[in-house]
Amino acid sequence: MDPTRRTFLGIAGAAVALPPAEALSRTLSAHGMSLPPLMNMCAEPSCQSQKPELFTSFADWWARFGERRSRGVARQVSHLDVDILSMRAPSLQAKVEMQLRRDAVAFQKEWRQRFDSALSLKGVFEWWP
Repeated sequence: MDPTRRTFLGIAGAAVALPPAEALSRTLSAHGMSLPPLMNMCAEPSCQSQKPELFTSFADWWARFGERRSRGVARQVSHLDVDILSMRAPSLQAKVEMQLRRDAVAFQKEWRQRFDSALSLKGVFEWWP
């Protein structure tokens, strides 16, 4: 293999990161522990023992958690749809409000689809607050 700058920097980066990772792995294994899997990044026992809330009705979940989440998302407008932008009569503020309403409906529709797919797969929707 040709020594190029990219391969050299890749090897140098691995050489720098490898000893601390090996030392951590050896220390943990000496105490009977292992590195947590990447999907479970919560190291606190209280977080790991927390049980999800189970929902079978979208209306119940939406009332408890969905509306609050949608309010946070609905405050941000990153773009205006072409049909809204091309309107001549409304002011910019009216166009932004139209986009906010459209985004809120799309957000609710997206979460309804997620809820329905989880419900059809597992029979229940699990939510970690």
